Amino acid sequence: MKPQSDVAEFLAYRPLRAPQGDRTVLLHPPPVLIPAVVQRNIAGKAESAPAAGMPFDGEWLREARGEFVRAALAWTGRYTDIGWADHLSEQAACGRAPLLLAGHQTEMFHPGVWFKNAVLAAAARSVGGLGINILIDGDSPKTTAVRVPTGVDGRPVVLSVFPDRSASGLPYEEQFVRDWECFQGFADRVHELIAPLVPATMVRDYWTLVRSRAAENRHLPWSLAQARHMLEGEWGWRTLEVPQSVVCDLPGFAAFAVFLWSRAETFSCIHNRVLAQYRRIHRIRTDARPMPDLKRHDDWWEAPFWIWSADEPKRRRIQIRRAGRCIQISDGVSTLGYLREDDFAGAAAWWGDLRRKGFKIRGRALITTMWARMVLGDMFFHGIGGAKYDQVTDAVMYEFFGFRPPEFGIASATVRLPVAADRLASVPPADPRELRQKMRQMIYHPERFLRPDDFSDAERERVSAIVAEKRRWVQTPKTPNNAAERHRAITEANRKLGELLAREREHSMQEIAAAEERARDAAILSSREFAFCLYPESYLREFFESQLQSLTRRSYPGE
Repeated sequence: MKPQSDVAEFLAYRPLRAPQGDRTVLLHPPPVLIPAVVQRNIAGKAESAPAAGMPFDGEWLREARGEFVRAALAWTGRYTDIGWADHLSEQAACGRAPLLLAGHQTEMFHPGVWFKNAVLAAAARSVGGLGINILIDGDSPKTTAVRVPTGVDGRPVVLSVFPDRSASGLPYEEQFVRDWECFQGFADRVHELIAPLVPATMVRDYWTLVRSRAAENRHLPWSLAQARHMLEGEWGWRTLEVPQSVVCDLPGFAAFAVFLWSRAETFSCIHNRVLAQYRRIHRIRTDARPMPDLKRHDDWWEAPFWIWSADEPKRRRIQIRRAGRCIQISDGVSTLGYLREDDFAGAAAWWGDLRRKGFKIRGRALITTMWARMVLGDMFFHGIGGAKYDQVTDAVMYEFFGFRPPEFGIASATVRLPVAADRLASVPPADPRELRQKMRQMIYHPERFLRPDDFSDAERERVSAIVAEKRRWVQTPKTPNNAAERHRAITEANRKLGELLAREREHSMQEIAAAEERARDAAILSSREFAFCLYPESYLREFFESQLQSLTRRSYPGE
């Protein structure tokens, strides 16, 4: 077990936040340092492999990497030309060229997430390596709707548009197109809504590609991803892609899973201890963040894997129990099988047999990135959310495997809809909080807003008398005997003085309502969370190209 002080190093607070300005980026490490990080990771993995406690030799590691690259080639080759990758993938598969990775859910994400894909392509090119993006299709989205801003009587609102009859609650992997009429008309519905704000978006051209892919595979999330990846190819981003579902069915991943299951108690204890320390450092009170603890029930230990079947695609948690020299695997309902601990060949065979029966085992986020960073690739690029939770992954890897984890990159961006700048620059923003504070001052300190020139001589004398009476009571020390009388006197003085500010108070209320309305409009138009297909294609492409020039300046041998 590693010293807790060492583990805390990985969990320290990092001030990661989305870039605040429009068309700005967060990229760490800086582009100039990425090649050095890649080389450190390669050297560190070579030194640490024997210390990991895994009975996997270098040949096994190369095979796991090779089967992953071959799977990505096969997947990407289904829908786009990959002739450029033939030689490079062969070099990356055997470790003679760097392999850079990223990953995200198979959905219509915002441009800040898409920037990560652009960085992956440019970074891989800068080091003469191969970039592969893992499509995380084992997660279950809360909704499949796309948020679309539109204008109603000049006021922006956000509406939800579904590309298909909702299949929320199912893993992405299980989401096939159900309502073809709804699916076919998605782009037209979105265009009609957003046209008053952004007349020329890429949604129709993008959806033409999505429809062509869905006609072949009928799978909604995969079609979304393949169409987006085809656009990236048109823009010159050279990467491969492969779903997490494919990765988790490879023999190497099965062996890795059984290795962890054979040590489920140790892994669970380290996992939960690291999470507790992370929550203390970051002052997190809920047990669900950044991820839930692994549970124990009697002698059953939860492992960070999901399982479901094609017949019942509801995710359940893998449970492990030791039975002599074997481990018993369960989905919490029934036993799935027994395996001898560290029987990696048997694991692959059992895994394949289970798959043929319709069962699917998928790693959760921590396992997915651990496998990708520790075995498959030489550098992984996260967004801000992934970078935060992978601090936990770093600490778990350090304590469980006994070596320093490879460094990861962080890439994110803020790109607002092009309508935002024009609409928001026309009127200087007013802060509703400041206006509400002013209103409060008018209620409790009305004398500060009274102007002597607004009153006649007689009225000024009356106002002065009320103010003097209030000041006398304010300056009178509060005691148990005078508290009630003092309060009534001050309140009555405020009421009388406030009556003289009726017009100003009405104007302030109108100002607050207008400021709150404008703040609401600004929150909608300034959001960075709208799907990339709601932007003009030329607008996004120009942004990505301008930001990635620094990454593409470094050439590699053979260019």
